[in-house]
Amino acid sequence: MEQLIKIITLILISSVKFSLGIPFVSYSEQYTFTFLETNVYAITGGMLGVFVFMYFSEWLIALWDRIRDAIYRRKISSDQVFSSPIADVETPLEIQYDYISNNTKPRKIFTPRTRNIVRLWNRYGLIGLAVLTPIAISIPIGTF
Repeated sequence: MEQLIKIITLILISSVKFSLGIPFVSYSEQYTFTFLETNVYAITGGMLGVFVFMYFSEWLIALWDRIRDAIYRRKISSDQVFSSPIADVETPLEIQYDYISNNTKPRKIFTPRTRNIVRLWNRYGLIGLAVLTPIAISIPIGTF
């Protein structure tokens, strides 16, 4: 049972960040895998990570959007830019806003990491991204 937990741990670590799985096992005294076993379990974990993130990415992105929207709504309600609308219902509906403050920072579209990923995509295409995903980029981000 203990050996199975060690195998599952290596597979799960390799499924998210492939380049950490093999060094994790190599430098840990608890793991007594052979070279072949370590590579087989790490490759299995990497393939499992690609499979999971490829087929469940839409669901994960939708979940992330819901979480982000909930946080963003909470942020807007605490840093409200406009006052509550005032409606006059006797005449045609007219909504008036009063400015409160504008402390919101513009959202970053490109970070250095995303710039490098786009540059890699433009130079080498899908093949270059597939080769560098397990090493430089994590498997979930490369799969997305």
